[in-house]
Amino acid sequence: MNKQIFHKVTQKETFFKAGDNTLLAEILHPMHQGHPSLPYSLAYASIEAHEKSLPHILNQSELYLFIKGIGQITIENKAHAVEAGHVILVPAGAKQFVVNLGKERLEFYCGVQQPWSAEGEEII
Repeated sequence: MNKQIFHKVTQKETFFKAGDNTLLAEILHPMHQGHPSLPYSLAYASIEAHEKSLPHILNQSELYLFIKGIGQITIENKAHAVEAGHVILVPAGAKQFVVNLGKERLEFYCGVQQPWSAEGEEII
């Protein structure tokens, strides 16, 4: 059992443009942070005003926790309004994308179980 404490500051992480067109920072991934037994990964993502992510499908379930802004997540062609404090669970294999409907950046955390992998994601 790994008893190492994990502590990161999201704003100090390296951000990159992910395959689904979101600005992303990897917060915790078991293969990169020395916790290989963790059954999930966690990322912070954002979408600029009036932009959207590309439709994609993950082989794993994905949990979204929205922390800033207003938007919409579409899962299997059904739209759901989202804003700070909303939590959405996307089932494995579901087509999904997020749209920022506001005037400020839409920010959210994404948790994926099993950990995210490029092989487990299809951009549509």
